[in-house]
Amino acid sequence: MLTKLSAFATLGYLGGILFFGSWLLQVHETRRAGKVTVSLRFFIIRAFASLLLVVESVRVESPSLVLVNGLTCLLMLYNIFVSSRQGRT
Repeated sequence: MLTKLSAFATLGYLGGILFFGSWLLQVHETRRAGKVTVSLRFFIIRAFASLLLVVESVRVESPSLVLVNGLTCLLMLYNIFVSSRQGRT
């Protein structure tokens, strides 16, 4: 199975790893801050991971996963926008 990974499947695996890694980042930053923390880095990693998972979802022809991951990506992009606006004020 792993010897015949297509480029799209590799992107899907990378998206899954990044998606999980964003949670590890959030846990690390929360422990370091001593309070619940969701950073801009979390949103950026999650947006990129969701985009990669959209590509994989298209490859496996799963409209429901395209929808969920696409909406997650849009939500993360919104959070990035809001966070960047708050940083400028």
